[in-house]
Amino acid sequence: MKISLSAARKYYLLLFNSLAFFNLYFNSTASAGIYPPCKVYHTNILSFYSALKGNAARLEWYTESEENDEYIILQRSDTVNQKWINIARFDMKTGNDNKKYSYDDILTENGNYSYRIEISYPTGRRIYTEMINVRYNGVIPALYPNPATDYIFINNSTNQKTFFVTDIHLRQWELLLQKTSYEGISVADTRQLPKGMYFGNLSGQKIRFNKQ
Repeated sequence: MKISLSAARKYYLLLFNSLAFFNLYFNSTASAGIYPPCKVYHTNILSFYSALKGNAARLEWYTESEENDEYIILQRSDTVNQKWINIARFDMKTGNDNKKYSYDDILTENGNYSYRIEISYPTGRRIYTEMINVRYNGVIPALYPNPATDYIFINNSTNQKTFFVTDIHLRQWELLLQKTSYEGISVADTRQLPKGMYFGNLSGQKIRFNKQ
């Protein structure tokens, strides 16, 4: 079948106009942000490991690099609840390279614990490190009642004379430990403590309790 010269010219002219329109539309929509370039994410975890220190899980990690407006969340799961909970947040800062972080998670019950780090980006994207595990089989130093009211009784087998406690705002109090008629048990007056959560160290063991 023969195609006339005029018909061929019309065909190529139509094809040329279609390509020109496509090129114009593609370039205009791309520049308008419909196809934005991918953001380079800067916060990266170089290493993440754990160790058991007394009755606390010592968690340490290094950031290979960091970026402003990004943050990481330390998460924990255990064999009983089997769900991830947030236990600490750290804001990232541009220029921090190979920075070391650490966190002590005080364990109050025997069991297996898993930890991971969640990296959160401004876009809402989240990524996670591999899990690390800690097994706690130790004996928790006795402190009762918990929550505390006016006094607390402590299993003080080493006859420690003072008990330093710190609240979540890093304020510190010194509690005097007085012997009782029960061997190895001491009592401390907690009436001076405001309501809240407290952390203390007794004979190398970390203790957490609440004050009502």
